[in-house]
Formats: sequence, structure tokens, C-alpha cells
Amino acid sequence: MIHLSDLELHVFKTDIAGMVMNLTMVESIKGNIKGSFVVKDNINFYDNFIGTTQAPITITFNYLGLICANQFYIDGITNMKITKMGKTYTVNF
Repeated sequence: MIHLSDLELHVFKTDIAGMVMNLTMVESIKGNIKGSFVVKDNINFYDNFIGTTQAPITITFNYLGLICANQFYIDGITNMKITKMGKTYTVNF
């Protein structure tokens, strides 16, 4: 089990781990990794960073005492809900 306090999730060079509500990563038997994470965005991060370019992301976490770092590109945004308090959306990578 990985604790969210061990998670770093950078989009470009900005750490948004504090906004991540859920993270799922799946590795295939051939070593391909895909996944998604749910973001609670109250600072308009989507409009300033993710919605403007093909954003690279780096996910870093501590697992069994080892630092694991993976780099991905965002493959789309789904399930966006906009409220007066901000946005909630799923980022696929």
C-alpha cells in the first residue's frame, strides 16, 4: 500500500499531489503502464497548464523503501464536473 503522503505528482514542474484524490496505475504483462488520477482543482490549474499543451507528468512514490519514478504524457481528460468551488476531473495517462 502506498500512502498519499509519499506521492509526488508533477505536471511540468508543479507538484499537484495535494489536489489528487485518487490514483490508479496498471501494468500489463508486457510492461506497459497506463492509469488515471482524479484531481480536485480549486486553483484553475487545468486552464493554466493541462488544457494548454501536451503536458508531461512525473509520478514519484516510495514503495518498499525504493523510490519509483515514472514519466507519462496526459492522454485526455474525462468526467469533468464544474462547480462554483472549482473543477473535478479525471486525467488519463
